Amino acid sequence: MKENLIINNSNNDNRKEKKLLKEAKKMHYIKYLNLFFSILVTVIELYQITNFVEYPFPLRSTLFFLIILLYFYLILPIFSIINLIKTFSRIFTGNFSISKNVENIFDCIGYNCCGYCNSNNVTSSKYSNLIYGLITLFFSLYSSYFFLKGVIKEVNYTLNHSTYKNEPLLFNFRKRQLIKIILYFIVSISLLIQSYFFHFHDYFLRRGEIYIEFYKRLIIKNRKEEAELIRYQLPRNVEDFVINSGNEMQNVTA
Repeated sequence: MKENLIINNSNNDNRKEKKLLKEAKKMHYIKYLNLFFSILVTVIELYQITNFVEYPFPLRSTLFFLIILLYFYLILPIFSIINLIKTFSRIFTGNFSISKNVENIFDCIGYNCCGYCNSNNVTSSKYSNLIYGLITLFFSLYSSYFFLKGVIKEVNYTLNHSTYKNEPLLFNFRKRQLIKIILYFIVSISLLIQSYFFHFHDYFLRRGEIYIEFYKRLIIKNRKEEAELIRYQLPRNVEDFVINSGNEMQNVTA
């Protein structure tokens, strides 16, 4: 009976260790994928500003359309650059943290485009990327509506008029508008993907005590490569996490 209990405990520990290692490997790849999407968003934003002047939505002297222009040509580009700097810094300096007080998260979201918020805070990036991603997606859908509306109107006009002198110019104009809308969608999807990446990073760090305990166990077992993989995913300053007893491994599946 005792032998069966020992075997069962050993199997459970092995499954828990495999799960922890799998999450650590996922975290390792996610950090670099996050950097890729940060670069992608920044490049697209800078490319759109310098190469496209066509607006895929009607321009009117109203506050709403001024907000759209301000968002796409100032706020979003600044946010994307700061987001890239933060992501790059976290990976190569190993300085990142989480928000323990949820109220403080929303206090800093509005300041992300100005770089006011703590650049090491993963939790704030999770929410800010989600908000910017949803806003960009909304404007992308909004732009698509007016784009399709304009195309349908022009097609009907062309069908009713056999000769249309400005048709080649209009086609090129609409082509550039379509490219711009597609880029908007790519940016919005990229920001939402990054929000998930930051969410997983936040989740990973909130289980920091478990990984620290697991790291110590791997060192004891002389599994140095796996131990280094775990340690590399944790902040350089691990004093932020309170190390409790060795019972942390029992809660890994919770």
